[in-house]
Amino acid sequence: MLPLMATKSKTLLGSIYHNKTRKNYRFRYGRDGTVRVFKLKRDAETYQAEFTKKLKADGTSAVDTMKASNDAKQAFAVLAKHKLPASALVDAVNLYVAQTNPSSRHLTFSEALSAVRKTDRFNDLAKGTRADYNSRWTRLEGFLAGKKLAEITPSLLETFLKKKCAASTRFKFYVALNVLWESYFIGTRRVTKFNPLKELPDPPQKQPSKSKVPYTCSEVFQLLDAVERPKIDRNDVAALVKAQMVLPKLSVALNIAFYTGLRASELCRVQLKDFMRGSEIEWDNDPYIHMPADKTKEKSEKDVYLPAYLIKYLRSNSYFNSLSPEDKIFPHTAKTLRLQMKAQCQVSGINWKGASVTRATFTTHAAKGWLVSNHDLTDQLGHSTDQMVIQHYQKYASIEDCKRYFQRGL
Repeated sequence: MLPLMATKSKTLLGSIYHNKTRKNYRFRYGRDGTVRVFKLKRDAETYQAEFTKKLKADGTSAVDTMKASNDAKQAFAVLAKHKLPASALVDAVNLYVAQTNPSSRHLTFSEALSAVRKTDRFNDLAKGTRADYNSRWTRLEGFLAGKKLAEITPSLLETFLKKKCAASTRFKFYVALNVLWESYFIGTRRVTKFNPLKELPDPPQKQPSKSKVPYTCSEVFQLLDAVERPKIDRNDVAALVKAQMVLPKLSVALNIAFYTGLRASELCRVQLKDFMRGSEIEWDNDPYIHMPADKTKEKSEKDVYLPAYLIKYLRSNSYFNSLSPEDKIFPHTAKTLRLQMKAQCQVSGINWKGASVTRATFTTHAAKGWLVSNHDLTDQLGHSTDQMVIQHYQKYASIEDCKRYFQRGL
């Protein structure tokens, strides 16, 4: 055995061992904890003082992480009753972290997040949802700058939400982070049992949605005319390519959106075979788009009926008729549809109101201009009650404009 002599101050954490044979001093904290070797005793004592200061500070800041546990609350009650010093809190916090985060005592937030991104549960999400979560989680990762998962407190996340997130996006960040903890850190990976977001004193609230004012009948006609019959400079190669490769797809997509009420996300999933009954499209016998459950937001199948104008337009459209049954009508993302539509609104001098407003535009005009009942319209939109149609969509357009809307091209 080497001749060792241990020294320990009552106010400092860890011990310093003097190895007379090797003529050095070894600092050690815990049986399996930190170990450092120094040539001079004063260097070892300096490190011990700094180590104690940092550990006590970390322990005190980690008090917030204990608030979600009944056992931890009881531990605090005992500490307060016996008036134990702050150093005792360090041991209590370490014990709590060891019990509630057995696999993440030394796991950083970045490491835990990297593991989440490799799970089947995350990779099975829709592409857009996955991208949204990724961007928000990455923003928090940059803010935490290497902190361990067990060190993330409610107050730390509250600071992030209030100072690093715009008021308009704060609730979306809160939802994305809550999913990260509940569904992945706690549910899938099981690296913790504590969700610090549950302890926020004032969690962000969803902002009330703004009323979606639809495009007018004249605006719809003006936009569709600009897409279907664009003014092209024959010397502009980019404009020619756009007219041949981009606008035909966008024209069909916008016509379907404005005349069926499909959501942009649903429209991007529609294939030609969804129009077909067997091996062909039956234009003359109640033509409709059959939307399977996996292509609707409601996750239940629905039939989307086509008004007379849209039937006439699609029957004579060369791009639509060139598609194969498995081809998508608009083979891009909802984001691409939104960006292309916005660009065409600017070209045609129309005030941009958003891509999702095509749905409100259809419903506003269909409620008075298409010979269907409110109940049929509710089924087509995927709403659960007729009240949505009556309350939100029957107050913007005149009866004359509604009738004119569905007479386009007839």
